Amino acid sequence: MPKRNRLPERPDFIEITEQSQNRFVQKQKSLMMLQDSDIPLTSLKLIDLYLSKLDNYLEKALTPEERAEKVKSQRIIHIKGGELERTLEVTKINSTALYDRLKPLLTPILMTPKDDNHLLAAPLFKRLKADKEQGFWNLELEMSEDAEAHIFIPEHIHYLRYRLKNITGLSSRYAYFLYMYLEDERFKHTDWRVPLEELKELLGCKDQPTYQKFKAFNQLVLIKSQKELEERTDCRFTYETITSGKGGKVVAIVFHLEEKAESNYQKDFEQLTFDDILEPDKPIEITAPQFREDEQKILDYLHGILTDLNSYPFNQLTDRSLLKCCGYIKKTHDERYPTLAERQRDFRFFNFYGMFDYKTMYADVLQEVMQKVGDYTQDNFIPYFIKSVQNYCDDEL
Repeated sequence: MPKRNRLPERPDFIEITEQSQNRFVQKQKSLMMLQDSDIPLTSLKLIDLYLSKLDNYLEKALTPEERAEKVKSQRIIHIKGGELERTLEVTKINSTALYDRLKPLLTPILMTPKDDNHLLAAPLFKRLKADKEQGFWNLELEMSEDAEAHIFIPEHIHYLRYRLKNITGLSSRYAYFLYMYLEDERFKHTDWRVPLEELKELLGCKDQPTYQKFKAFNQLVLIKSQKELEERTDCRFTYETITSGKGGKVVAIVFHLEEKAESNYQKDFEQLTFDDILEPDKPIEITAPQFREDEQKILDYLHGILTDLNSYPFNQLTDRSLLKCCGYIKKTHDERYPTLAERQRDFRFFNFYGMFDYKTMYADVLQEVMQKVGDYTQDNFIPYFIKSVQNYCDDEL
């Protein structure tokens, strides 16, 4: 695939951040193990990128009408701003190479378990559209009707959940499917035994002559995949062999999964305190009440206003997250407008009585940012929202 040394200059309306790679992918079993298909690794990554853009979990509390609306509103998904290039880890891709990676997404895949009496094969997408804008490809993907039941997850269905960044760096299809298999097993146990032939089938190499002998399978699949997963994902494991007979033929593998370390990405935000944002040791001239004397009033006010947005991700914000946002807004604004007179000249945050009002300022900023990040999923929404508030304050206040 052709590459170039640097990305095209990023336009003002596009921001490529690490947070985009921290989105979660949620997928059912039917989309988890596509090893029997001819879909190449790059196309599998595009499916994961697509899934990471969805809020595809159908909560039990939703009415049939609400479920239908949730699916309908996400039937068409856009991928833009360098997200495709970042996921494929390239700086440039021409239209021919892009088509080669998109074409498998339009070919039928088996949508049902193997059954002699029933079969359903359908493509995941019925239409794909791509346009290049300022050096980056913008994709529009429209889900097919038959794929709907496999892309959206009812509450009673088991599904796998992992961060997109865990698969974007993989270069082996075997490593990709091994990651899927190990992470799917993690919720049941951390140590288990799997027959060797079953493992080969799970990884999609059972019928390949090269891997009939265990030595080749071990060196070219297991060892290489283990190294790749350790270097590029959060999955760590060891394994041992089970032999049988006088010749010591390997008949099974025993996997041992290591417990995952806490994500630094999440840890940074969890450990960020209200005091960290306010920097109490740094003198700030204020005329409004100190936060600690007025926190509940601020929260009540914001809940009353922002819940009117009735937005899915906003409902995931905690009081602590709101106070973090407010603290940064207040700190930034007070530094930029150190006196009351200067603040009152900032007419954006006047209330109806012509007085400067911090609570109005908080609500205005949060609502403004909300409109820009409201389509992000629950799990990466809180840290991304906080970071977006900080960026907004740095640029606009």
